[in-house]
Formats: sequence, structure tokens, C-alpha cells
Amino acid sequence: MYEFRFYDATEIRMGSPYNLAKIEIKGNFLPDTEGFDFQDKATISEDGHRLVLIEWTVSKNNPGFRVWDVDGRTRSVKKSEVLEGCCEKLYPLEGKEIYVDIDLGTHKHSRVSPIFK
Repeated sequence: MYEFRFYDATEIRMGSPYNLAKIEIKGNFLPDTEGFDFQDKATISEDGHRLVLIEWTVSKNNPGFRVWDVDGRTRSVKKSEVLEGCCEKLYPLEGKEIYVDIDLGTHKHSRVSPIFK
């Protein structure tokens, strides 16, 4: 069963509505989060055995993120390709699929689903 907490949250960029934070995770399988930046968004499955995290990335000064699907039962981590923009919303897990809303900047938004096929 997973538990998490974010701490030391800071704005991704000055004036941004999005935050980066350090994360503390408790559970039977712990992914290596050292050296990675995370947005302050995560969700746990109803049974508590899956944890979804949002890793923050920047490429050529363009914001992006990668979705981590941490599975305590299989002791594995799946990482998505980098998605352009900022993760605006991470939806609660329903079944195996992960859904997010993406802020693409300049008032453009997109919903991506599912992340993993």
C-alpha cells in the first residue's frame, strides 16, 4: 500500500501556477526518485498498490512531463514518453488507464488518454 507526501514545493517558473516538489514515498516497492523533479501531482489506485507520479522535464527551454506508473505488485515502473506542456490535472485511477489534462501554454489545453496503451 502506497502513501506519499510532497514537501519543499516551489513554482516551476516565477509566476507559474504549477509547482515542483520533493516527494516522500512509503510502500513495499520504492522507485528511485533521486535526481528527478516532480510536479506536486500524484494519485494512488483504490487498492493502494499503484502510484502515479508526474516527472517534470525541460528540453530546449520547452516544458514537458513524463508519467510514472509505479506498481507495487509487479515491483515495476513504467514511464511514458515526454508529453509537451505542463500537467494541469491528473485524474484518479480508474482501472488500468491514466488520464491527464495538459496545459500547452497560450491558453491551449488538451486531454490525453490513455497514457499507456
